[in-house]
Amino acid sequence: MMREAVILAGGLGTRLRSVVSDLPKSLAAVAGRPFLTWQLEQLADQGFTRVVLAVGYMHDKVTATYGDSFAGMAIHYAVEEDALGTGGAIWQAARLTKSATFFALNGDTYFDLPADGMEAALSDPVTDMAMAICHVDDCGRYGLVDIIDGRLAGFREKAPGRPGAVNAGAYLFRRSLLDRWPLPERFSIETDFLQPRLSELRVAAVPVRGDFIDIGIPEDYAHSQTRIPELKALRHR
Repeated sequence: MMREAVILAGGLGTRLRSVVSDLPKSLAAVAGRPFLTWQLEQLADQGFTRVVLAVGYMHDKVTATYGDSFAGMAIHYAVEEDALGTGGAIWQAARLTKSATFFALNGDTYFDLPADGMEAALSDPVTDMAMAICHVDDCGRYGLVDIIDGRLAGFREKAPGRPGAVNAGAYLFRRSLLDRWPLPERFSIETDFLQPRLSELRVAAVPVRGDFIDIGIPEDYAHSQTRIPELKALRHR
């Protein structure tokens, strides 16, 4: 089965402007290389052959960096003329995918994507999609998720200082979901798509092993400079 992914690489990176002012967030330098390069290399290592980059802000810099191929993967672009939200951006980019299933990832997080586990979960014909779930020590920046018998059961508010399971922002969709419901051009994948349809959708929750790194704020971006190269080295041992 061909592995292809949509990556949300159009973010403004507003919270990073104090340290990264002249690039889109996905191109912020980590250990001397664009963050997106680390992410794309991980996908190539896992056998992905095709990637659609959902781009917007400073998209010309992204296209100039990667062109139409990278690390043996074909690269395509879905350009947002106006901000579409996470759901709108995924749905627009997904129109450029070819296979019956596709992954969708945030372009500002790095972790060991459980691609095999997500595909295994989706092999069950009654499962509509799979979502990666990560355990964090402090849920102050992320809403908690409830998991029952390996299935997404609900969302809860952020809980500062509390550990728990959170949505890692990585999904494996059946492409048929694109046409299952009428959706607006702009929407959030979590609040406008998943939350209102939990009674209709069967979403498998697949755990992430190891660290979850989000470069969205300066403190975590600074941490990524050493931790992402360390994680890659560990994966290749």
